[in-house]
Amino acid sequence: MDIKTLIKAAMDNSGAKSERELARLVGSSKNSVNHWLRGRNEPNARHYRKLIELAEKSHPWDKVPML
Repeated sequence: MDIKTLIKAAMDNSGAKSERELARLVGSSKNSVNHWLRGRNEPNARHYRKLIELAEKSHPWDKVPML
């Protein structure tokens, strides 16, 4: 998975509506998230792990049985 796809999945699954919100969740700055998206640099290992955790997290309503 490329970094842009990972960031989008992390934003979608965490409910983050902005780069600033995602940055707060991963413990980084808005500028860093913006640079990751633009390919100017990559997240360090700690930020990658947090992005993966957020991207893989499922929503509570995913576990609700379909009627």
